[in-house]
Amino acid sequence: MSLRHSFVRAFGAVAIFVALFLSGCASTVPSQTPQWSGRLALTVHDTPLHNLSASFDLTGDPQSGRLTLYSPLGTTLAHVQWSPAGAQWQRGSEWESRPTLGALTRELTGTELPVAELFAWLQGQATTTEGWQVDLSRHADGRIVAQRLFPVPRAELRLVFEP
Repeated sequence: MSLRHSFVRAFGAVAIFVALFLSGCASTVPSQTPQWSGRLALTVHDTPLHNLSASFDLTGDPQSGRLTLYSPLGTTLAHVQWSPAGAQWQRGSEWESRPTLGALTRELTGTELPVAELFAWLQGQATTTEGWQVDLSRHADGRIVAQRLFPVPRAELRLVFEP
Protein backbone atom coordinates (compact mmCIF):
# COMPACT_ATOMS: atom_id res chain seq x y z
CA MET A 1 0.00 0.00 0.00
CA SER A 2 1.45 3.35 -0.96
CA LEU A 3 2.07 6.14 1.51
CA ARG A 4 -0.39 8.35 -0.35
CA HIS A 5 -3.15 5.70 -0.14
CA SER A 6 -2.51 5.28 3.63
CA PHE A 7 -2.65 9.05 4.11
CA VAL A 8 -5.96 9.34 2.20
CA ARG A 9 -7.52 6.49 4.26
CA ALA A 10 -6.32 8.00 7.55
CA PHE A 11 -7.45 11.50 6.54
CA GLY A 12 -10.86 10.11 5.50
CA ALA A 13 -11.30 8.35 8.85
CA VAL A 14 -10.33 11.52 10.75
CA ALA A 15 -12.70 13.61 8.61
CA ILE A 16 -15.60 11.24 9.32
CA PHE A 17 -14.79 11.26 13.06
CA VAL A 18 -14.68 15.09 13.14
CA ALA A 19 -17.93 15.35 11.20
CA LEU A 20 -19.68 12.96 13.60
CA PHE A 21 -18.24 14.74 16.62
CA LEU A 22 -19.31 18.16 15.37
CA SER A 23 -22.78 16.96 14.46
CA GLY A 24 -23.13 15.53 17.98
CA CYS A 25 -22.05 18.84 19.49
CA ALA A 26 -24.12 21.04 17.23
CA SER A 27 -26.99 22.70 18.97
CA THR A 28 -30.36 22.11 17.42
CA VAL A 29 -33.21 24.56 17.40
CA PRO A 30 -36.08 23.02 19.35
CA SER A 31 -39.27 22.51 17.40
CA GLN A 32 -41.84 25.22 17.98
CA THR A 33 -44.66 22.93 16.83
CA PRO A 34 -46.76 21.81 19.80
CA GLN A 35 -46.96 18.03 20.29
CA TRP A 36 -49.11 15.83 22.51
CA SER A 37 -49.45 12.10 23.03
CA GLY A 38 -51.89 10.17 25.13
CA ARG A 39 -55.28 8.51 25.09
CA LEU A 40 -58.69 9.79 24.13
CA ALA A 41 -62.24 8.60 24.53
CA LEU A 42 -65.14 10.15 22.65
CA THR A 43 -68.74 9.21 23.29
CA VAL A 44 -71.51 10.59 21.12
CA HIS A 45 -74.91 10.00 22.75
CA ASP A 46 -76.81 9.20 19.59
CA THR A 47 -78.83 6.19 18.50
CA PRO A 48 -76.87 4.00 18.34
CA LEU A 49 -74.31 5.21 20.86
CA HIS A 50 -70.94 5.99 19.21
CA ASN A 51 -67.74 5.29 21.16
CA LEU A 52 -64.17 5.86 20.08
CA SER A 53 -61.24 4.98 22.28
CA ALA A 54 -57.68 5.26 21.03
CA SER A 55 -54.14 6.35 21.77
CA PHE A 56 -53.01 9.39 19.85
CA ASP A 57 -50.07 11.46 18.68
CA LEU A 58 -51.00 15.04 17.81
CA THR A 59 -48.75 17.67 16.27
CA GLY A 60 -49.67 21.15 15.10
CA ASP A 61 -52.28 23.78 15.69
CA PRO A 62 -55.82 24.52 14.48
CA GLN A 63 -54.52 25.69 11.09
CA SER A 64 -52.24 22.76 10.21
CA GLY A 65 -51.13 19.54 11.79
CA ARG A 66 -51.46 15.81 11.95
CA LEU A 67 -53.04 13.24 14.21
CA THR A 68 -52.40 9.51 14.35
CA LEU A 69 -54.79 7.21 16.19
CA TYR A 70 -53.74 3.80 17.53
CA SER A 71 -55.74 0.81 18.73
CA PRO A 72 -55.21 -0.57 22.25
CA LEU A 73 -52.84 -3.12 20.66
CA GLY A 74 -50.78 -0.36 19.04
CA THR A 75 -51.84 -0.80 15.43
CA THR A 76 -52.46 2.37 13.47
CA LEU A 77 -56.17 3.07 13.08
CA ALA A 78 -55.94 6.26 11.05
CA HIS A 79 -53.87 9.26 10.06
CA VAL A 80 -55.45 12.69 9.84
CA GLN A 81 -53.70 15.76 8.44
CA TRP A 82 -54.98 19.25 7.83
CA SER A 83 -53.94 22.60 6.45
CA PRO A 84 -55.71 25.71 5.19
CA ALA A 85 -56.28 23.77 1.95
CA GLY A 86 -58.41 21.11 3.71
CA ALA A 87 -58.29 17.94 5.76
CA GLN A 88 -57.43 14.39 4.77
CA TRP A 89 -57.97 11.11 6.54
CA GLN A 90 -56.13 7.89 5.75
CA ARG A 91 -57.42 4.56 6.89
CA GLY A 92 -55.55 1.64 5.38
CA SER A 93 -54.77 2.61 1.81
CA GLU A 94 -57.82 4.84 1.36
CA TRP A 95 -57.74 8.65 1.61
CA GLU A 96 -60.78 10.84 2.24
CA SER A 97 -60.70 14.63 1.88
CA ARG A 98 -62.96 17.31 3.31
CA PRO A 99 -62.79 21.12 3.09
CA THR A 100 -62.11 21.61 6.83
CA LEU A 101 -60.98 19.63 9.85
CA GLY A 102 -64.34 20.40 11.50
CA ALA A 103 -66.22 18.82 8.60
CA LEU A 104 -63.97 15.78 8.76
CA THR A 105 -64.45 15.32 12.53
CA ARG A 106 -68.22 15.63 12.07
CA GLU A 107 -68.21 12.88 9.46
CA LEU A 108 -65.86 10.56 11.35
CA THR A 109 -67.26 10.96 14.86
CA GLY A 110 -70.83 12.09 14.36
CA THR A 111 -70.12 15.48 15.95
CA GLU A 112 -68.05 18.48 14.96
CA LEU A 113 -65.34 18.93 17.54
CA PRO A 114 -64.28 22.49 18.46
CA VAL A 115 -60.79 22.25 16.96
CA ALA A 116 -59.43 25.69 17.93
CA GLU A 117 -60.73 25.32 21.48
CA LEU A 118 -59.32 21.79 21.75
CA PHE A 119 -55.81 23.09 21.09
CA ALA A 120 -56.34 25.86 23.66
CA TRP A 121 -57.58 23.31 26.21
CA LEU A 122 -54.49 21.16 25.65
CA GLN A 123 -52.42 24.24 26.55
CA GLY A 124 -54.51 24.78 29.71
CA GLN A 125 -56.49 27.76 28.39
CA ALA A 126 -60.15 27.67 29.40
CA THR A 127 -61.62 29.07 26.20
CA THR A 128 -65.33 28.67 25.64
CA THR A 129 -67.40 27.75 22.65
CA GLU A 130 -71.15 27.61 22.34
CA GLY A 131 -72.62 24.34 23.55
CA TRP A 132 -69.39 22.99 25.04
CA GLN A 133 -68.28 22.88 28.66
CA VAL A 134 -64.70 22.02 29.58
CA ASP A 135 -63.21 20.88 32.88
CA LEU A 136 -59.51 21.77 33.13
CA SER A 137 -59.26 21.21 36.89
CA ARG A 138 -56.92 18.24 36.31
CA HIS A 139 -54.98 19.72 33.39
CA ALA A 140 -51.76 19.72 35.45
CA ASP A 141 -52.20 15.93 35.75
CA GLY A 142 -52.73 15.64 31.99
CA ARG A 143 -56.50 15.18 32.08
CA ILE A 144 -59.24 17.09 30.28
CA VAL A 145 -62.97 16.42 30.08
CA ALA A 146 -65.12 18.34 27.61
CA GLN A 147 -68.85 17.91 27.09
CA ARG A 148 -71.09 19.15 24.33
CA LEU A 149 -74.45 19.85 25.92
CA PHE A 150 -76.13 21.21 22.80
CA PRO A 151 -77.01 20.81 20.02
CA VAL A 152 -77.94 17.18 20.26
CA PRO A 153 -76.56 14.63 20.21
CA ARG A 154 -74.64 15.22 23.42
CA ALA A 155 -70.96 14.29 23.31
CA GLU A 156 -68.19 13.75 25.85
CA LEU A 157 -64.47 13.91 25.10
CA ARG A 158 -61.91 12.67 27.63
CA LEU A 159 -58.19 13.19 27.10
CA VAL A 160 -55.25 11.84 29.08
CA PHE A 161 -51.91 13.20 27.90
CA GLU A 162 -48.38 13.90 29.04
CA PRO A 163 -48.46 17.45 30.49
